[in-house]
Amino acid sequence: MRPISLGEPPTGHAAPITHVAFAPDGAWLASSSYDGSVVIWRRRDGAGLAPVARIRHRRLVNAASWSPEHPGLLATASADKTVGLWRLDPGSGAVEAVGRLARHTDDVNAVAWLRDGERLVTVSEDSTSLLWDATSGRFLGRVTSHSGHCMGVAVSSVGSVLTVGEDGEVFVGDVDHPSRDRRRRFPTSIEGCAWSPDGTRAVLACDDGRLRVVSAELDLLEEIEVSGSAARAVAFATDGSGRLVVGSYDATVAVLRGATVESRHAGGRQWPRSLDTFGRTVAVGSFGSAPVLLDLEGLRPLSDGGPATHGPNALAASGERIAVGLDSGGVLVLHRDGLETATLHTVCDDPVLSVGPAPGGWLAGTYAGAVSRLSDAGGPSASVHLGAPVPSLATRGSRALAGTYGGETVSLALEDGLSIRSRARYHEGSVKSIAWDAAGCAVSGATDGCVRRYAPEAAQDDLLWVHGNLVNAVAVDSRGLIASASRDRLVRAGLAGSRPVTLLAADESVKAVALLGTGRKVVVIAGSYDFSCYGWTFELGDSPDSRAGSVIFAADQAISALVALDATTAVAASWDGTLRFVELVGDHLEAGRPIAIDDLVAGAAMAGKERIGA
Repeated sequence: MRPISLGEPPTGHAAPITHVAFAPDGAWLASSSYDGSVVIWRRRDGAGLAPVARIRHRRLVNAASWSPEHPGLLATASADKTVGLWRLDPGSGAVEAVGRLARHTDDVNAVAWLRDGERLVTVSEDSTSLLWDATSGRFLGRVTSHSGHCMGVAVSSVGSVLTVGEDGEVFVGDVDHPSRDRRRRFPTSIEGCAWSPDGTRAVLACDDGRLRVVSAELDLLEEIEVSGSAARAVAFATDGSGRLVVGSYDATVAVLRGATVESRHAGGRQWPRSLDTFGRTVAVGSFGSAPVLLDLEGLRPLSDGGPATHGPNALAASGERIAVGLDSGGVLVLHRDGLETATLHTVCDDPVLSVGPAPGGWLAGTYAGAVSRLSDAGGPSASVHLGAPVPSLATRGSRALAGTYGGETVSLALEDGLSIRSRARYHEGSVKSIAWDAAGCAVSGATDGCVRRYAPEAAQDDLLWVHGNLVNAVAVDSRGLIASASRDRLVRAGLAGSRPVTLLAADESVKAVALLGTGRKVVVIAGSYDFSCYGWTFELGDSPDSRAGSVIFAADQAISALVALDATTAVAASWDGTLRFVELVGDHLEAGRPIAIDDLVAGAAMAGKERIGA
């Protein structure tokens, strides 16, 4: 397993913050990140945070949890499949490693301590929830299993363990009395959960934008609609008011008193995948280098998340030009033969998740749910709001398609600025990737594992093939060849109506895919969360079978995006903050030197080419 190797900025993290957790006394805050680290912050007088220590895992860190009984004892859950145990010296701020728990076979998504402060429960994408003795590191047994990824865990004040999963399953049990276990399934993925302070009820943050309040016996007590996008994080205020703080994937944090929204805060660098509360302070994950802090009363911002990070999320090409969508809310535009002339368009404060060419400029889809049209001569000239994050865009002349996290495919008109033509639903999950084929049909992949082809606005669509897990990316070339990359670690490639070739190589989820080659020669390039970029070559029309690819290059973080410039050249982006050109030279694929995005952004700013949107 290749470890993440990123710099350590003095301001905190080098990549987005996945989780935040206050220590029981509120004096410390732990934040975990895609950069493979946990930063421990000391709360300053007033609203500030000061970083005092850094903990490292080999892969991204999904969560952290403080022991309720042993001050300074911290557990951290990582995609390196382990849980780290650490001890913070409250006086000096120094941290020492005290143990490592390893038994899960996939990413560890969350961790929670039992009331005794000695045992803890971990949940993983391997669908299991496990019990451990933290003092000895001994594995004590399995708490439960889900039929899909197990995503969240919470322990009540009376010792009940609650786990939730992408399968919509909810489990409540007592690890000391297994006969009391209960289970219930809801018709939506669930990733966030919290117990009320008295342990009599729990709140579930659901992918359909609702909170579901259940009793300790899992009776449904109430449903509260909070967002048009997924609700992902929930916590009870610690002031005894019974208020709920909810984070949704429309970039919104809301405070609820009962079913009434008392206050709401949207936008900025906040990433409400995670939040926590202590007193009057709400800490929220962010796309910057530090957590966002809000005042519980009115959600007034207390800090903005620190300096932006420029991780690349998306690539698009138009002739010789390349656009890169960044975590910082910018779109970096460069020419393949003139990197020193890069231009930065500032779109918003939240990440740009998708980009596509448009007449006279580009389109950018954002985490906050907007699609903005960018002019080459300036910043954003028009925008439309789709109500959910926009992870995919595809353009064809004066028409574009946007795929949303809510599962819609939205047709956009570009003739006169930017406007919505129609909305349709072809998938039962987030539309992660869209591409146009030469016949004017759309090909899309989604979290439902399906790759579909359809004429936009038509009532019918064709199911091309199905993966065993969500589809991260699709690509189409002028020959009509289609490729898809999935979390099931497979790449599939073929023509519509034919059985696809299955391509093997990656050890982890495959994030991006591109197609090269001419005639009967097919070259597939794919990038994975295992940090490697792979290549396969075969003849069009070969009988379908499994084929092992070769590594073209390995980065210092996951490969986040790929785009073909022509039949022999592609560009790869990695969350280590680099771009690489990949060239087909004869029968071999060769990778160029890494190009630092930070250097391109700095060069664009120094040259006075930054386009600032209103």
